[in-house]
Amino acid sequence: MNLTNNGVGPARLEAMEFLYKGRPMANPREFLNQCCAWNSKFVFMSEPVTGVLRPGQQTNFIRLTKTDENAAIWDRLNGERWKVLVRSCYCSIFDDCLIADNRLKQPQHVEVCPANWKTFDERPFAGTSGASQAGF
Repeated sequence: MNLTNNGVGPARLEAMEFLYKGRPMANPREFLNQCCAWNSKFVFMSEPVTGVLRPGQQTNFIRLTKTDENAAIWDRLNGERWKVLVRSCYCSIFDDCLIADNRLKQPQHVEVCPANWKTFDERPFAGTSGASQAGF
């Protein structure tokens, strides 16, 4: 799962809301436990969903490579991903802000990014910036 800047300028990621079956998820671990893993032990990768994305750049906020050991979890995730709603709020260098929603074709302009979202973030368990690996 990733966010990509398909625009012509840098995008400052202000917030991302990640809902699974209508419930906000705080981080990848919470989502993967709820949807697919049920406290199983496996490894996945994640990256921060904050900062600046250059044009064409993407951040992989959840990455799970299918292996023999995690095939059942990967298969569940492949089906459950259709029950995910991702909304991200980002702003241009000119402070024009938009919300991208994976259900809509075009982002929607907003005056400011919502303050009431439960922000999805990989950092509560990663402990580092940049790409991180977590097992559980």
